[in-house]
Amino acid sequence: MLVMLNYFQEFGKAFLDQLKSLLPGQSNLTDGITELLDFGARFSIRIGSLSIPISDTLISLWIAMILMVILGVWLGYKPKEIPDKKQTVAELLIGALQKLCHNAGLNDKQSQEVVPFVGTVGIYILIANVISIFKLRPPAQNPAFPVALALFDIIYVLFMGFRFVGIKGFWGSISQPMPALVPFKLLDYIIKPVSLAFRLFGNIFGSYILIEFVSLVIPIALPAVLGLWFDLADGIIQALVFVYLTITYVGEIVEGAESAREIKAEKAKAKALKLAAKMNTVESTSAN
Repeated sequence: MLVMLNYFQEFGKAFLDQLKSLLPGQSNLTDGITELLDFGARFSIRIGSLSIPISDTLISLWIAMILMVILGVWLGYKPKEIPDKKQTVAELLIGALQKLCHNAGLNDKQSQEVVPFVGTVGIYILIANVISIFKLRPPAQNPAFPVALALFDIIYVLFMGFRFVGIKGFWGSISQPMPALVPFKLLDYIIKPVSLAFRLFGNIFGSYILIEFVSLVIPIALPAVLGLWFDLADGIIQALVFVYLTITYVGEIVEGAESAREIKAEKAKAKALKLAAKMNTVESTSAN
């Protein structure tokens, strides 16, 4: 993790050096990006001899967690037989997630187990992204957050995959259509979290740089319009993409295991038919 943070900081410094050469005298943009690349602690909390560093990212994460808990309690408080508006919203959200699970090949029982996790992660990412509307620094601008979230997500995907199909089913999902593809499919489980992390980080980080640049060049009206898109709409899209891909990854394991079972059953059936035909031939020959 520290290696990645150092990499992004060094990359940012090199980027700023090039930017300064292209835009001499434009210190607002470079100063803003320099501040963005500062992932260090703003202050520390001391508990006895222990010092806990507190960064902007950690503060934003705490705020996002508090808001998520408040939203969850509000949506789920005292459910009624005849749903009111907030209960209708909650049920529509759960229904949409269940539909995504069904489309990914999960049955009702599997969907009920997956929905709580993906729903929580989706709302958490959504709130963590859109708090930038209130001029708070979104956690995804720090590469540690999307990397940690992506690693946790892929561990969950593998855990649920083993839970739903077992070790044999998982092996079947990665060994079809031929065992020679197993190394590449295992490599895919390394590439997936990298893709998740860089997609989330790249969109949030890139949008900040774009807004800073537009604010410098066209400071009236346009930054507010673009800010509404990147702070709100793009935050919603990134949360939906993360949720969709998580469900899809679990569904790939389940569907792959089911496909492997079907192929195995077809081979067994073909072998049985071939053996029956052979026995019929032997019996006919003996009778003659």
